[in-house]
Amino acid sequence: MTWSINEKQGSRKFSVTDEGPSAAVISLVCTASVASDVVDTLWDQLKLLYPIGKPLPAGSVTNSFQPNGENKWYVDSYSGARPAATNAGNAQCYYVDVNISFLGPVSALTGVSNNTRRDIEVMFTGTSRKAQTWIDWDSLNGLPSESDTDWSNVNPSSLRITGTRIDVNGRPMPKSVHQQRLTVNVYGAFDIDLASTKAYSHQGKRGNDGTLFGVWDGGKVLFDSLEIVQVKHGFQRATFRFICDWYKHLEQELCTAGEGNQMVPAPGLTTITRTGAVDIKVFHAEAVWRQPYEQGTWTLGDVIGTDNATYVSGLFS
Repeated sequence: MTWSINEKQGSRKFSVTDEGPSAAVISLVCTASVASDVVDTLWDQLKLLYPIGKPLPAGSVTNSFQPNGENKWYVDSYSGARPAATNAGNAQCYYVDVNISFLGPVSALTGVSNNTRRDIEVMFTGTSRKAQTWIDWDSLNGLPSESDTDWSNVNPSSLRITGTRIDVNGRPMPKSVHQQRLTVNVYGAFDIDLASTKAYSHQGKRGNDGTLFGVWDGGKVLFDSLEIVQVKHGFQRATFRFICDWYKHLEQELCTAGEGNQMVPAPGLTTITRTGAVDIKVFHAEAVWRQPYEQGTWTLGDVIGTDNATYVSGLFS
């Protein structure tokens, strides 16, 4: 048993939006070949022509909508059969609506690139981290070289921290270090391998020596995490999280020596005078830099895609 399926003239209804996938509805006229055809056989034929969750096939029915270009329309669902008319010989005729969604940028449909896109969302938050501090962060005499902080140099010259010492006899003072958290949501094609490939290659590493987000030195930006959620058929929302740190995520560590793990005293001390009593002498300890995050080779385009990175960087520059 076969059905004659044609797209109903003037039935195409398109909704172009950047709040999610652009959508369309196509109405089909489904006519039974013989009076004995039953509607169950129509569903069998529709499943072959319009498989849900798959790209809309080109030329599947007579006069059908023809997708073109590299972007695709995906079949979301189709409605129940609505009786349309009775043919000669009492053969059945039904209307069926096919719902499809567009996988691609809105500019591919409109020819216009929006200055502000909704398929990409950027969220940023001012925050801080608590850091054990021997030398006041605001008084630092520069930051160490990358080759020193990963301890690859045989004789590192810039690991010793210099500046205003605020520890008390080797005990550090907790201080807040300013950070900015950036979250980028990207709506696009469902890619089940993206999380594993991107996370394995770049997650937990800082960026390269270039500029990220238009303003940040790459070594200050940590690719923290990636989360992917499937949306409808063939789509996903990928959430990329980055942490930007004014001091390249560096941490201060107490410098000790010998088997007794004793602190290494720093030159000089802080004297607190007391009237009529012996002055208080506060000793200080030497401290060195530690970098917990490897510097990677990734750029923003490597992580979120070149086109997306260009748009996001433009928002900050």
